[in-house]
Amino acid sequence: MERGVVFGRSLLGYDVKDGALTVNLEGAEVVRLIFQKYGLEKKGTGVIAQELREAGYRTSSGESRWSNSHIIKILKNEKYVGDLVQKKTYTPDYLTHAKKANHGQEPLVVLRDHHQPIIDRQLWDLVQSELKRRCRRTAREGGCSNCHLFSGKIRCGLCGASFVSRRRSRSDGTSYRRWSCASAVKEGRDGCGIGRSIRDETAMDILRQCLKSLPLEREALIEGTARAALTSFRAGEEQLAEKIRRLNQKKEKALDAFLSGDLTRADMLELKARYEGELAILRARLRPGGETDAARLGERVQKYAAGLLDGSETCESFYRAVLEQMTVYPEGRVEVRLSGLPQRWTFQLEPRREGSF
Repeated sequence: MERGVVFGRSLLGYDVKDGALTVNLEGAEVVRLIFQKYGLEKKGTGVIAQELREAGYRTSSGESRWSNSHIIKILKNEKYVGDLVQKKTYTPDYLTHAKKANHGQEPLVVLRDHHQPIIDRQLWDLVQSELKRRCRRTAREGGCSNCHLFSGKIRCGLCGASFVSRRRSRSDGTSYRRWSCASAVKEGRDGCGIGRSIRDETAMDILRQCLKSLPLEREALIEGTARAALTSFRAGEEQLAEKIRRLNQKKEKALDAFLSGDLTRADMLELKARYEGELAILRARLRPGGETDAARLGERVQKYAAGLLDGSETCESFYRAVLEQMTVYPEGRVEVRLSGLPQRWTFQLEPRREGSF
């Protein structure tokens, strides 16, 4: 990887063969079109996906069904500007060969201007800035449908499609989020005639009521959560220390390779600079504090866990992990299943007040 050998499969716009990337002209045309529509024409990912479908363009797998996630992945893929980032996944257990996303467990391999780009760096920078700007805007508006805690969690009891969210405005100028069947949103009653939607705050209230009904041992749960957080904290410190040790070993190997004549001075200095940059980041994260920091963390976690249980704190990742599925039926019945539990909870929406129960 450090020599620039490419691992992975071909993608839209590039063919991967013998460890090298070569431009696929037909796919490259689609990639340029996507970047121009998003960065220069300021179109949304949903609009771009629809226009690509209508124009008959194909994805990298040969399908004509484009989605928002397809567009986002392409816009964030650094290969299209000529850079290469590898080790985005790693294999912690070489017996099972199961891969996991690399969130700092191992150093990334980053090579700038590695291969022929499809788009220029100016357009790339413009698109990345636009992605961040729109992300900040949706965060201010309360999140976005593809990263919300209920995304993919609310299902239609009539056609089985996922519910998607749209923001609606009230007469006083405030707004709210409403979840509706994706088939009905896209094709109207011809797609699905469920005729039901549910407001975001209603779905949240339903989920909280389910959690409150569980026979939990409150104090034991809070203490257990704090212990788990402390264990994770200490494990993270150990992982950082191990990464620092491995990077120091790499620095020594680079110097040995230079002294033995297997590595040029320029290559050795480049590797040394890269490793020292990564070491500086890791050392900044590995702050001394010992039991004092651990104790403070334990106190914060206990307080936060108590807030989650009584509803005074909100954590989307917690609620998303807890909720397995919420199903909305035409007659207004809402059925809830929580992850890992055999029970089912049933609520009834009021007939004339959409999204209330």
